[in-house]
Amino acid sequence: MWVMRRTILSALAVSSLAGASYASPLVPINQNSGNLIQDWRERDSLKQSIAYSLQYFEGPKSQEDFPLAGVSHSWAKSSLERLRALLDACRSGWEFSNQVQREFQLYVHPDTVVTRPSVPSPSNTPTPLSGTTPLTPAPQLGSILYTAYFEPVYEARTKPIPPFIYPLYSLPPDLVVDKKGKALGKSTPNGIVPYPTRQEIEEGGLLKGLELAYLGSAMEVFLAQVQGSVRLTLPEGRELRLGYAGKTDRPYRSLGQALIQAGKMTRKQVSLESIMSYFQEHPEEFNTYAYQNESYVFFAPKPNTPEGPRGSLGVPLTAKRSFATDKTVFPYGAIALVDTQIEGRPFRRLMLNQDTGGAIIGPSRADLFMGTGPEAGQIAGGVKNPGKFYFLLLKQPSNQASTPGTPNTGIDPAPSIKVTPSPNEPLIQH
Repeated sequence: MWVMRRTILSALAVSSLAGASYASPLVPINQNSGNLIQDWRERDSLKQSIAYSLQYFEGPKSQEDFPLAGVSHSWAKSSLERLRALLDACRSGWEFSNQVQREFQLYVHPDTVVTRPSVPSPSNTPTPLSGTTPLTPAPQLGSILYTAYFEPVYEARTKPIPPFIYPLYSLPPDLVVDKKGKALGKSTPNGIVPYPTRQEIEEGGLLKGLELAYLGSAMEVFLAQVQGSVRLTLPEGRELRLGYAGKTDRPYRSLGQALIQAGKMTRKQVSLESIMSYFQEHPEEFNTYAYQNESYVFFAPKPNTPEGPRGSLGVPLTAKRSFATDKTVFPYGAIALVDTQIEGRPFRRLMLNQDTGGAIIGPSRADLFMGTGPEAGQIAGGVKNPGKFYFLLLKQPSNQASTPGTPNTGIDPAPSIKVTPSPNEPLIQH
């Protein structure tokens, strides 16, 4: 489901980050994971998502992806295996929270570490519960920006029948990619040249014969490409699932960014809902802004199963358990503690790094998968919030602190803090 990506909102600040290098080891911080009671209560979805990551770790390609961010393959995998074992072994959320604090260390990317005064967690919920003393991170963490994405569901046809005349295309044979799948351009007798733009492809009918299905609007085609996967409902109750197959080498620009620069909206006004409303009122303007995004995404048929769409690791994504990051920055398949707000409510839970996106660049960005369908889309379209972002890895013995895959930063691990029940302490809400 890797795309240029990912949400309508996510590429607003991409241009300033393009070309930067963030290949730095993660560093441990003097802070504990706190209340994970809700994760234990909802452990079925968490265990399933962990199982998908472990499925990736069992494959030979995963060995080629590590070490990454100072994390070895065995360290990342064993951390997942131990967390899954704790979910099974612990008899309560309190016990699970305490055991994770005892065995796991929080890590962050060094570029999100700043020296400013402590800022309250976005959830406004103390990390240690009643009867404990909060720890002050040293150094203090900076916030990252969260956005969200989803798998849309659209009505479609396999042949052009008005109003279903807007095609989704399969991967063209003249698209040249490197061994990692990155598009290089178009193959020609004179060598590789930049692939045609979105406008050239659509207005010139350059991909005729590669149509997989037809949607009812150009906006639906654009959104399917941005999200990277789509479920299509066909006549007679049939369904077709399409997933990401590749993209051109052309630059991506979001509709939100284009509308802001044209003075049609402010940054605060931009959301999936506001963008769709604008083009419903001004359909004649859609191509003007859509064609500013020169990049084009291609699809391939995928198994129509109850599981989520497959992310860049080749495993299914799990709603509200999977997220996407810059593939050059954070360890693939690893688990993180996400702390932000969604729909005005605290959203603090364990999630898995199982996808990537071309508009998710650098260590200060993460994109959360909300699920499939219009309800998930409504939630995802409104997410553009700061928050905290910590990776969980098993604590390392002190005599291994300087070994490969275990960065020695001089920041002491946090002591274990016991989570104790309090009748007046509300549970973390999601």
